[in-house]
Amino acid sequence: MISWTRTLIDAYSSSWTIIQTLEWLNCTELKWMTGRRFWRLSLVRSTAHLLERRDSDNQSADGAEQLLDVHSVLGERCRWLQDEALRYCPSCVQIGRHYQYQQDERFVRCVLHRRRLKTGCPRCGATLDTKGCQAHGFTCSACGNSLLNCAIPGAQSISRWTSHSRTLDELHRWLRDANDLIIGKQRAFSGGTSICWGGNRTDNNAAAYWYALIKMPNSLVRSALVPTPTSFRHVQAPPLVLLLPDDDPQSAIKPYQDLLRCVARHIRRVYLKGHSGCRTHAMTTVGGSRVQMHRWSPVTIRPHLCCIGQAYVIWLLQRREELRDISQKMSVKEYAGSEVPMRLPPLHAAAASYISSFEAWIANLARLQSLVHRSNRQPMLCEPFIHSSHWALHQPGTSWSCPTHLRLDGWKDLGRCDKGRVREEDRELIIALGMQR
Repeated sequence: MISWTRTLIDAYSSSWTIIQTLEWLNCTELKWMTGRRFWRLSLVRSTAHLLERRDSDNQSADGAEQLLDVHSVLGERCRWLQDEALRYCPSCVQIGRHYQYQQDERFVRCVLHRRRLKTGCPRCGATLDTKGCQAHGFTCSACGNSLLNCAIPGAQSISRWTSHSRTLDELHRWLRDANDLIIGKQRAFSGGTSICWGGNRTDNNAAAYWYALIKMPNSLVRSALVPTPTSFRHVQAPPLVLLLPDDDPQSAIKPYQDLLRCVARHIRRVYLKGHSGCRTHAMTTVGGSRVQMHRWSPVTIRPHLCCIGQAYVIWLLQRREELRDISQKMSVKEYAGSEVPMRLPPLHAAAASYISSFEAWIANLARLQSLVHRSNRQPMLCEPFIHSSHWALHQPGTSWSCPTHLRLDGWKDLGRCDKGRVREEDRELIIALGMQR
């Protein structure tokens, strides 16, 4: 018989908490199939399908009611976790608790205990995943260590339970308001906490929460979030300019083309001062030629070369392609009958976005370079026109320009320029190979 009751969890417990609690109650291994739509719970002589309810004829009425409740609880999207390593608060997991916000890489501390979030088993360090495959019933599968420090999961005093409930209610109210605050505004995708190819993950955009902290100060959230860097800039977000179907594409785009040339000239004079050779070399190594309409060949990133020169070439390719895309959509009037009109930012807002997008590429390439050994000269392919780090002008569904920007105070150090040494070594290697032949 399943001894399930909602008193074992709270309103914000994650799916991992519920899975581990069910296994702890039933002392059986959970059968987790891959994907959100293809998994089931194997309980004691019963099976609960979350999307296709099938109650066994031979199970008791109490068991059927509990299975329906499990079905309902696990069907709440606010409890679901992505398929990745479990991040948890040591104090929370000791009482059988884990929360969805703890998987968000923008949070580095628990809002309840102010302890730093961790990954892996506290005893052996083995990975704990969010699907419950590496831990069963709050017990690590690798070493058999119990994560619990109490007799029953969720056991705590009434006063502490009340205090934690108030804190979690406050946190989720702030998160809802923060997400509503950035609706309709362009997002720079700068300030993300995890770097992916083509830029930062949109769901881990820390700049959005830094912006919300300015508009809605909250000491509880501030103490748990990734600290706001000194390079973060909050600017006034002006309304975007609506483009009409009858506007001439060339006339509408020309000011932004002129602006791009001005910003590119500024970047070459300020950022690329002393890096002209790096830029010239990157133009030959990066590539990125158009092979078909709306299709570009992947660009080549070489982690051992100067980040600033490569960032400039990739950035300029993106910006030019963005302008071509907007011009083509205006020419064929693709957006004329659409419910989402085309809007572009004023020139001063577009200039700020252009600079931020370039600095975002410096940060991305510098992070990649720090992860790759200096001796590794294996080129890496990237498709920046599919997953852009920062579309500076046109973002469908927005009405206001981007209010958040980063300025890299130490961008010169991030560049890690090789001063031409790598190119000279490559030439010497080519000459040596030629002589051997």
